[in-house]
Amino acid sequence: MNVAWRVLGCLVGSAFLASACGSDDSSPSTSSISDPVALCKAVTAEECKRIYECFNADLRALAQLPATEAECVTQGEAMLGCSTATADKVCAGPAMESLAQGNGCIVQAKAATCAQITNAGANIAAYAPACGQCVPL
Repeated sequence: MNVAWRVLGCLVGSAFLASACGSDDSSPSTSSISDPVALCKAVTAEECKRIYECFNADLRALAQLPATEAECVTQGEAMLGCSTATADKVCAGPAMESLAQGNGCIVQAKAATCAQITNAGANIAAYAPACGQCVPL
């Protein structure tokens, strides 16, 4: 795992105060992606989206995260092994093995507030338990 991703988890909880607003995405509160590769990519995209919504540029730079959300997605997809996802193993993380968990991860990540995300630090399960260890951090 890239040290920069670990550093983010350590910095998040104490480095800055975030607004308490959740995602402004007006998508439905459900997700029903049935293709494992598409689901893995959607999980990665949602997690990166939330990171780049909730953390300012200075904090992302300090944590040596990719410069852009798009780069985060590309790196995250590689880390999670999205190209080899199957219905039985949505990503390389050991805790998320089902399509239902992957879809739940997206819903929970969308519903989380920036305060919840930043307060969780490296513990994604604190605000999106369905994600397990299947996160691009």
